[in-house]
Amino acid sequence: FEDELVDCATAEEKEKRAWRIIDDFGEAKLLGILCRRAKKRCRPLWRTIVARTFQLIALLFVLLLLQIVLFLSGKPSITTNYVEEMNREVRPVADDSSNAHPFYSRAAELYETYEESLEEKNRDKYGMLREVMKKDVPFSELSIEEQKLLVDSIEEVSESLDLISLGSEKPYYWQEYKTDSGENNEVIAILLPGLSVYRDLAYRMCWRAKIKAEDGDYKQAFDDLLICYRLGMHQKKGATLVEQLVGVSIEAKSIQALRSLLSTHKIPKAEILYYRDKLAKVVENESFGIEVKFEKYCGYDEIQRWYTGKRLGGLRGGAVCLEGIRRLADLTIGVDDNFVEVLRQMGIWSSPFHILFTHPNKEESFEMTTEYWDYWDKVVDKSPAQRRAEGVDVDKEAMEIIKGNILLELFAPALTKIIEISYRNKIEVESSLVLISILLYEQDFGRLPENLEELVSAGYLKTIAIDPFSDKPLVYRKTDDGFILYSVGSDFEDDGGVFGKGRSGKQKMWGAEGDVVFWPVGK
Repeated sequence: FEDELVDCATAEEKEKRAWRIIDDFGEAKLLGILCRRAKKRCRPLWRTIVARTFQLIALLFVLLLLQIVLFLSGKPSITTNYVEEMNREVRPVADDSSNAHPFYSRAAELYETYEESLEEKNRDKYGMLREVMKKDVPFSELSIEEQKLLVDSIEEVSESLDLISLGSEKPYYWQEYKTDSGENNEVIAILLPGLSVYRDLAYRMCWRAKIKAEDGDYKQAFDDLLICYRLGMHQKKGATLVEQLVGVSIEAKSIQALRSLLSTHKIPKAEILYYRDKLAKVVENESFGIEVKFEKYCGYDEIQRWYTGKRLGGLRGGAVCLEGIRRLADLTIGVDDNFVEVLRQMGIWSSPFHILFTHPNKEESFEMTTEYWDYWDKVVDKSPAQRRAEGVDVDKEAMEIIKGNILLELFAPALTKIIEISYRNKIEVESSLVLISILLYEQDFGRLPENLEELVSAGYLKTIAIDPFSDKPLVYRKTDDGFILYSVGSDFEDDGGVFGKGRSGKQKMWGAEGDVVFWPVGK
């Protein structure tokens, strides 16, 4: 620049040439940019790495602060009342007069009044009565005091038992689900009044059947067992797993009492036929599988209480928020105040980054929940023997569906045992029809059938019951003093009819080892 101005004679000429040089040079800002780029390209590699690293850290720090703010300030977005959804689904197309629930509900109210009064007036009598109710022995084996206590108790709750009887005749059962959470309508807070009462009344109904059998009134005894069974079947039609399990236990109690009557009384053929035909008609279209629709709705409802709605103009799907984490912690481990303690006890202390940045969002969690429960719907249809033959760990496969979703993993219930219980109930009921057919055949021919196929060919059975723990017919074998009828049980091994045992070493119907012997009746 200076060289160009050397031969200029005057200051005016220098200024004019200087402006021409400047004009010819170009944009100064562009020169600055090019110079900076050249300077950066000449930097050593280590300096570039350090610079980029600090820039990345700064960016991540800003994103972390943004995520923390969104996490702490986020509020759940509750859009659907799943309690109403459940009520719509369980309500059949039927008139209210065909619903058994009002009768059962009134029976429960009367019974609870009686229980409260008895416990308040005579705690010793109340405690003794509850112990007697649990016993699985013939009425004649109770002490005189226990017999009187039981007879008096059954008489005092006769109005409740009559209402149970009326309700059991109704073709449908449903209730309107309500919650104790006010306007929040939380599915997990659904009230299920009366369930323990129904079970207690079922126990009394079975004892009343045993008492009537002692008096020789077998028809009325069988009617009580059928009432009890229909009560259980109605409870199984409820949407919740708790209702279904109570129904299963009531049905099992009825069948257990039946085996007791058959083993301790010489019952005429006409009465046995009466019961067999009634029971066969009742169970003809019964579904023994477990329904998981309540759990699916419960999962949907919890998700909308853990996640926010869409944020940042809808570009970011619903994210986990602090309020949702605390809610889940309170439900699963009973901690909802200290966030650090919540993370530690939930076992996710090492996963805050996952929760803030990579955890499935609200929509993805809904999809996972649907796929998870659809999977269990398919598992329910497979017997324990089928699952064992396939060699598939269904619990592991189910958890794979929701893998990476910490919230769903913590909230997912264990279902394998519950499904097995439903198959236990199924084979107990079906084995009772087989047992009755064997006893009828023996009365008619004066001998036992050689095998179960003989009962089918003779018209005593429509089909042979298949043991879900072997996928083969129930094991029937004649013995020196009668016959034995059993399932191989949950160990999937035929132990030759050896009774199962519990941890105490005593006989147990569904012990971890041994067979499940339906006949002869164990002690």
